[in-house]
Amino acid sequence: MNMLCKGDRQLAIDFDRDYTIPTCIHCGEPQVVELAEIWSDHSFMISTCCHLLYEELVYEMADPDFRTALLQNLQAAEHLGAERLRRVADQDGQLLLDCELEVAPSPFPG
Repeated sequence: MNMLCKGDRQLAIDFDRDYTIPTCIHCGEPQVVELAEIWSDHSFMISTCCHLLYEELVYEMADPDFRTALLQNLQAAEHLGAERLRRVADQDGQLLLDCELEVAPSPFPG
């Protein structure tokens, strides 16, 4: 850690750290919220920097508007080849991505 000193004081600036990346309020590390996997049944897994942030997101995802906004921000629809995520549906406790897929003729003959 490369800390700045001024006189006999050490200032709380770490020049080796990238301050453009938000810091997690739970673990103090760079905040990570990523879409780790999407399966063919449109279920998904989110990866976070720490378990507490993961638990907070799971709690907040009880709100349909929050979970849809979160997955739109993580570009879930694009990973499925869709243009837009309509919602994140709750199917008996299982959260599933519901995209507005485009219906078009198949480019393959037959």
